[in-house]
Amino acid sequence: MVGATAYGLSLDTSTTQDAALHAEISNDTAKAEKPQTRDEVKPDEAPVAPAVPVIDPNGCEAQGKWYRADNNECIDKPAPAPVAAAPSAPVAAAAPAPSAGSGDCSLVNNYPWPVATAHRVCMQESGGNPNNANWADDHTSWAGCMGSFGLMQINCSNGQLYDGASNMAVAFQMWSAAGGSFWKDWPNTCAKVGC
Repeated sequence: MVGATAYGLSLDTSTTQDAALHAEISNDTAKAEKPQTRDEVKPDEAPVAPAVPVIDPNGCEAQGKWYRADNNECIDKPAPAPVAAAPSAPVAAAAPAPSAGSGDCSLVNNYPWPVATAHRVCMQESGGNPNNANWADDHTSWAGCMGSFGLMQINCSNGQLYDGASNMAVAFQMWSAAGGSFWKDWPNTCAKVGC
């Protein structure tokens, strides 16, 4: 009988089966002595989730517009702010176009309501574009007019509110009249963005 001390076993290597077992134990011991390496993910190289594809069935981006998912329309992007160069001589300022809307969704900060929720509603409704109009909103049954306008897409019963400050003021009045809830006047948007 030949003794083997690997793993504290005593083996009789006189049989073929025992010899194979002894060889296996010897191989396992040799493997255990080699340090094993593995590929580790460094904290700054964490896997990145794939980007969610933007769905634009109307080709709005190719037209230089934004896609508005709640009514499946393309809406105009606001014009980028011009970069002003220092004039060499004083220049008279041009008056703004009277029909152009002003303001953006940051106007929600001017009111004592849930600002984060109001901002989500504003971005869903208009994408921050005060000139946004949805002429497909039918309010004829109760207001006798069509369309919703501006940052918060205020219905036509309030006129065509493209001025951001006026639009946001009416939105706050509507929210207050609804008992501090966005659900009454913006139910579809609330279902999408959570109110």
